[in-house]
Amino acid sequence: ALHLANKKVESIAFPVTQNVALNDPSAIVVLDNAKDVSKSTIALLPVEIKGASDDYVYFAYLGRISSETYLMAATVTENSSKEKIEAAEAAMSKITVNSTIEEAKKAAELYNRALEDDYVKESDFNSDIVTAFNNAYKTIRESVEISGKIAVKYFKGEKPSAEVEIYNPAELAGKTYKVILAYYDEKGNYISSKIHDGKSTTAEKVSFTIVDEECPENAAKVKGFIWKGFDTLIPLATADETVKKDTFKVLSIGNSYSEDAQAHLVKIAASAGFEKVEIANLFKGGCTLKQHYDYAQGDIEAYVYKLQELDTDGTVKVTTVGSSDADGEKVTMLYGIKANDWDVITIQQQSLNSGVKSTYVKEQIDYLVDYINTNKTNKNAKLVWHMTWPYATYYTGNTAYGTYFDYNQDSMYKGIVDAVQTHIATRDDFDYIIPAGTAIQNVRALGIDDTELSRDGTHLSLTLGRYVAGLTWFAKITGMSIDNITYAPADVGDNLDAIKTAVKNAIAKPYEVTK
Repeated sequence: ALHLANKKVESIAFPVTQNVALNDPSAIVVLDNAKDVSKSTIALLPVEIKGASDDYVYFAYLGRISSETYLMAATVTENSSKEKIEAAEAAMSKITVNSTIEEAKKAAELYNRALEDDYVKESDFNSDIVTAFNNAYKTIRESVEISGKIAVKYFKGEKPSAEVEIYNPAELAGKTYKVILAYYDEKGNYISSKIHDGKSTTAEKVSFTIVDEECPENAAKVKGFIWKGFDTLIPLATADETVKKDTFKVLSIGNSYSEDAQAHLVKIAASAGFEKVEIANLFKGGCTLKQHYDYAQGDIEAYVYKLQELDTDGTVKVTTVGSSDADGEKVTMLYGIKANDWDVITIQQQSLNSGVKSTYVKEQIDYLVDYINTNKTNKNAKLVWHMTWPYATYYTGNTAYGTYFDYNQDSMYKGIVDAVQTHIATRDDFDYIIPAGTAIQNVRALGIDDTELSRDGTHLSLTLGRYVAGLTWFAKITGMSIDNITYAPADVGDNLDAIKTAVKNAIAKPYEVTK
């Protein structure tokens, strides 16, 4: 194997039958891990190979082993770390405020690709070049890029609304841009539109929500648009078409913590006006991400499938497939995924591991995401991460809790937040994160004792704790207001308004406790 520029490259040696003279080498390398060649010098001769891209350098090698002359097979190796840095610096140093956005983006791409090299650090770059480039690139972006995104929500019992974000809104100051909600019937025929004024500030981003007080009675679908003036036919951003929801269908691939979160969800959704509610949990006690990964890979029957439905008389109907007994019948993950056209599918980490970053293995998460998206029967189903809660202050029943978090609730919460922000929030394949753990911490911050929120130190209490988690799930999944939710367990009592505020604060600030 040849070691060149910190890259290990496999090479194959072929004897050369005719006498070949070695040229003065442009670079000298040494072969190792091969018999009788540790002291052999090799001339490094670049060769042009058809189809070569700028990303790679192609080489052939001539060398002498003992008395034999060998031609080393043409080999592909990545550009050296040094070459990547030099190429990026050369491109960045040419960028000024007068450069095009395409030129700046190409330089930025070279810089980012160099940093992907295991042997390249930010400190390897000339800091003056990087600083000058960043300043120029920022100016270029602000002058030419105005971007935005819009998310439309339209659920039964709620007025249609649009959540809008505009990036670099200062560029729109003094200009006209509009937010448009367009309505369609069940067959997709256009009905009408409502036009709303946009907002501009000097900040880098502006966020606001628009609510339509009126919409056509026969509207079944709504689309959202952000339109920069009316001098162009190209909208600044377009929302995916959103269908009015009469159903609320959620599947969790989880354990007892998803069971806690789902316990009151059917009644909460019914209280909000949903007529068809189906909530299911693929239950495996204490199941970790690693176990979910193994069970999916092996199509292993490991889960108990529990379905909760809103019955015609308003009660909750429960259907269970499988048994929690060690030798009882179980179902596969695939069974649960294909059991319904789910609107939402959630996954999560096991309680203790939720705050241990090393247990969030990218390859396992990648596989689970791909497995779910490949097998879900509703192509529009959202994939969602459930961020769970830390243990109660009085809990000391697990020595690993002491090892990782010194039996400290705040340390565990910070570990959960850190792990989720590092390994989940940075991905683009989760539609959103349900901050149930933050909602529980917000309620704890109200002064409500852990004995009221937890039934054993780890799991939530059957009424108050589970209700808080359920409200958080409903609020995040639907985007609906929870102010008008009338259902609550009897012992929530006078705490209802404070609990709703705690949940809303968790939705607004999912990674910090609001006191």
